[in-house]
Amino acid sequence: MSFSVAINDDFYDESQDHLYLINEDENALNETLTFEDSESENTETVSNGICTASSPNPTPSSSALLSSEGHSFAAVLTERSLEILKKYFGYSRFRPLQCEVIDAALRSRDQLVVLSTGYGKSVCYQLPSLIRNNLTLVVSPLISLMEDQVNALEQAGVDAAYFGGNQTRESIFDSIKRGRLRILYITPEAYQSTPDFIRKIHEYVGLLAVDEAHCISQWGHEFRPGYRQIADIRNVLVGVPVMALTATATAPVRNDIIQNLRLNNPKVTMSGFDRKNLFIEVQKRTQALSFEKCVQNDLERLLEDDPKHGPNFGGPTIIYCQSRESVNKLTQQLRSIGVRAVGYHAGMTTPQRHKAHKDFATDRASTCVATIAFGMGIDKKDVRRVIHYGAPGNIEGYYQEIGRAGRDGFPSRCNIFYSSSDIMIQKNRIMKNNLSRDYEHHKLEMLRRMEQFLTTMSCRRYLILSYFDNSIQHPDAPNSDCCDNCAKRCQLGGKDSKSYGKQPMVDFGEEAKKLFNALELFNGRSGLRKPIDFLRGNENKIPIALRKSKGPLGQELFGSGKNKTDTWWTEFGKLLRNNGFLLESKSTFAQYGYLTQLAPKATEWLSRDSKQLELIPNEYLLSSFNVKTAVEHRGAPNRAAVVQVYSEKKLNESKERTYKDGTYYHSPISTSTSSCIETYEKLPELRKELENFRYELSLQMDCAANSVFSNTVVEELLRIRPTKEQSLAIVEGLPEQRRHQFAKQILCLVANFCASNGVPTDQTGSAGGEVPLELEGTIREQLSPSERTTFLAHFLGRLSLVELASRFKLTSGTIVNHLNSAVRKGLPVHLDVLLISPNMVSTVYQKVEENRRDIIRMKPIMELLPENLLSYDQLRIILSIFEFEYGIKAESGADEPPLFKRKSSSWTAQSGETGGGGADDVVYNVKKKKHSLFDA
Repeated sequence: MSFSVAINDDFYDESQDHLYLINEDENALNETLTFEDSESENTETVSNGICTASSPNPTPSSSALLSSEGHSFAAVLTERSLEILKKYFGYSRFRPLQCEVIDAALRSRDQLVVLSTGYGKSVCYQLPSLIRNNLTLVVSPLISLMEDQVNALEQAGVDAAYFGGNQTRESIFDSIKRGRLRILYITPEAYQSTPDFIRKIHEYVGLLAVDEAHCISQWGHEFRPGYRQIADIRNVLVGVPVMALTATATAPVRNDIIQNLRLNNPKVTMSGFDRKNLFIEVQKRTQALSFEKCVQNDLERLLEDDPKHGPNFGGPTIIYCQSRESVNKLTQQLRSIGVRAVGYHAGMTTPQRHKAHKDFATDRASTCVATIAFGMGIDKKDVRRVIHYGAPGNIEGYYQEIGRAGRDGFPSRCNIFYSSSDIMIQKNRIMKNNLSRDYEHHKLEMLRRMEQFLTTMSCRRYLILSYFDNSIQHPDAPNSDCCDNCAKRCQLGGKDSKSYGKQPMVDFGEEAKKLFNALELFNGRSGLRKPIDFLRGNENKIPIALRKSKGPLGQELFGSGKNKTDTWWTEFGKLLRNNGFLLESKSTFAQYGYLTQLAPKATEWLSRDSKQLELIPNEYLLSSFNVKTAVEHRGAPNRAAVVQVYSEKKLNESKERTYKDGTYYHSPISTSTSSCIETYEKLPELRKELENFRYELSLQMDCAANSVFSNTVVEELLRIRPTKEQSLAIVEGLPEQRRHQFAKQILCLVANFCASNGVPTDQTGSAGGEVPLELEGTIREQLSPSERTTFLAHFLGRLSLVELASRFKLTSGTIVNHLNSAVRKGLPVHLDVLLISPNMVSTVYQKVEENRRDIIRMKPIMELLPENLLSYDQLRIILSIFEFEYGIKAESGADEPPLFKRKSSSWTAQSGETGGGGADDVVYNVKKKKHSLFDA
């Protein structure tokens, strides 16, 4: 394992002796943890902020599994725990950090656990009671969430219950006394009305878990007063360790949780916050006269047809709205065009909300339109899209809400449609709530960060992650699967670590000085409107008397900004506010007005000798600059960085990653090229049969298809194709009770399909007998059907360019295009089959360096190479390898400015030489799937 263990100086409190365990290993989710009995238990010590072990390092033959802190896990966390994990949850290995948390729970240590979705928080508090045969009491905020989790546990064979369910308190207590009940859920409000019951069960409780613990903190986004009373339970459950869990918590929120729950010497375990399977996209909402027209333009284009579930947004979808009225109107409009939509908000009756929740959870409805009241209340792992129709109020809430998407680890999309009025409305709500000055400032700061996120031209994912951890570094290169801004950068080939995320920078010093001075003229007694009218010389709004009252500076400033539009100055004011140069406060003479004044940051800037102020413009400000003028007048420092016309395509100086060709992977097991390809191409048919089978079962069981067995299990069944009990037992994610329940039907379905289609079965090896497991996702998701067929024929059958062209009746140029697409995505080709030697690769690299690392054209490079060394086809493949390994500098590109065309969800970038369809002609398609993602 590769865990990073340290105390973060920003929030380490020596008086509390908090121990922080932080995991930022992006590969950690693929690690496997296994256990053997441990005879001893090491103690932990904290020395100079680093967690160490008091005993010597174990030898390779040591039987004890060490934690990332160096101590061996508790003896009970042994093979029996793995057996329990496999039996009830279907997994043969623990996910990263689960061991650390479970071990600390078994040691009766208080903990704060901040784990992002995908790390398995629920297993952390559910497993200890199954290991020790006692009871875990779980405090959870919503009955709907508790109901989902109890149902899932019962389907896995775990005895669980919740207050407010079908069971009476007497039956629950009887089940506890008999030693049967393992997990009991309760809301904070229910505890306050039943303290005597908690006293009765004290002796049976081994752990108190507080789920969604961020609700405790008034500095969080979902503060619930009832959560502040949870600490009282500790007075009743004396000696019971507490585990507080959340997916989102800034440093102030973490400290607030620790203090409020009175955690004793707590261990704080944190994962990274990155959800790599989520694609984030933000765009302005359509400005139309009617709500219906806005929805039609914004949302209806995202719909896909599905014969099983009707029109939907590519799978189960949650749409968050800002008001109950919007929820009702949007639900009705979606229903009118055939979408199976339900609404959910606090104004509905309890039975109505329960039915809406049930319909969405069981796939009777494909879309749930809701207010944020629905946020924590859904435990549905296969949500494929989360849409915010209106601006979220803060980063923390937004992260929590998009956390509903892709909890099964499969690709999912997160869309925001917003307008500037959304921010204004939320600001007015904050200012009219009569909050304390500090708390109002805190809420406005959270909203400012959200507005910055909405309008940035930089990486949106980075802004989210840096909000929770300001030590996060900006990525070195854009990733097309990250966010809309990064996807656009990828189309330009921008990968220079020095400029990525910092371009385009514009010097707004001249304009900033004017606006700052204009604001000072009004002494912080106006909003932005008056200073902007003053700068634009609006005589209708600024009377002569007011102008004269502003003195010589006022005479100089009046009309000095008329070369910019009113909208330009308004957007520029927003940019300055989002970058911390302007402060706003509630107006005392206008109900919904607010006053704008200079922040200390602006005052300090005005005092400098240099008046340069470089900022990343928002989309409107960037579009306002004349591209041609900016390029021609490259000498002008304040505009030269806005847009550049590229004439080069240069490799970065240092290698970012190493390309692994076909020799890195074991030869495919099957000796028949045709059978390998045919098997791989037939798997989608088997997937469809498995999903149909799962869907029919879900109707019979009145539950979601994903609850019958998960998408991960479907992929495992496709990989292994079990026809025997022993093979089915290997499938990850299938609990024992489910396995026994459906074994006969699954094995029969797979056996019949494979026999009818000549597909090999019981592939229990790691590669499934054909394609290495780690390549399957890239092949399936990132190659077009024709590219996939060509690549598989080459990879599995070791076919040459000539053989591939003959087999598929295509030109060698087209075949090379297909293979180049695979190579640029890191997929392995057989260089020996393509007659490309290591000497060729090194020689080409030398000549690329002589050509100033520019690979925009092949001819200059070919002229530098020894005669007859290689063909243009071979050179194109080698250059694609370099492009994968080194990346392309951000300031380099094609001869002409890239042309962008927006077609539905697809972006096309055209560049490079024409006529050959060579390595420089690339089409990037953001929307990779057109079929329904409901069950995939």
